Amino acid sequence: MTPMELERRRSSVGASDATIIMTGTPEDVYNLWAVKVGRMPYSDLSDVLPVQIGIATEAVNLDFAARKLGKIITRSISSAAHPDHSWLTATLDGWLVDERCPVEAKHVNQFSKIDDVVAKYAAQVHMQMMVTEADHAYLSVIIGTMTHEIRRIDFDWVYAAEVFERCSAFWRCVQSDTPPPGWAPAGPPVEHSTMRTVSMQGHNEWAVAADDWLGTRLSVALHDAAKATIKGLVEADVRKAEGHGIVVTRAKNNAITIKEI
Repeated sequence: MTPMELERRRSSVGASDATIIMTGTPEDVYNLWAVKVGRMPYSDLSDVLPVQIGIATEAVNLDFAARKLGKIITRSISSAAHPDHSWLTATLDGWLVDERCPVEAKHVNQFSKIDDVVAKYAAQVHMQMMVTEADHAYLSVIIGTMTHEIRRIDFDWVYAAEVFERCSAFWRCVQSDTPPPGWAPAGPPVEHSTMRTVSMQGHNEWAVAADDWLGTRLSVALHDAAKATIKGLVEADVRKAEGHGIVVTRAKNNAITIKEI
């Protein structure tokens, strides 16, 4: 790892960090924090065989995914940062050009089950979707040496909010040089078919929030409509546009961001 890469990893919460923050033990999370604040060095993975096999097979993994999907996967977009929270970052194995979404490549042992792999890397893939503003992603998995699986993962807003909150809390600990609390590992997104239906009638906090939501939905709709209009006015060859108190920028992956000047 070069000094520049080391500094970049220490100065942000990456997608692979999100997996540790969401599913690691309290000791795992503490060790990650210790690395970020400089109390521990990053582990040298050059002699860790599974890691090196995953790196060595990444290209063929993405080639198989591209052929199965019948679409182009580029490796030209190697990293991305959240448009509003630059401390949230992700390294991208591949980018599916037609669908404008990330593709994550994994190589696991022959005893692994694809559903378990999807659950294990849910946080990493959701972080990739958050920073690229994609509504779905693909997980391309080589299992052992005989099987290749590819799964589409749709963006889960509830789970993504939990990932964001935990990563935000972790980053505050890094910035304040305060050891993180020993929170319990979080589970993967809940399958829609297993969810319950409940009544919130009579719940006071729900009632207040519902009134607020009903009272502000028009302004939210107007905001979203204005955002869509502004993005639509930025022509394809424009990298930056500004005026009337806002600036609009286009990233290398063609994502458009609007900010107040």
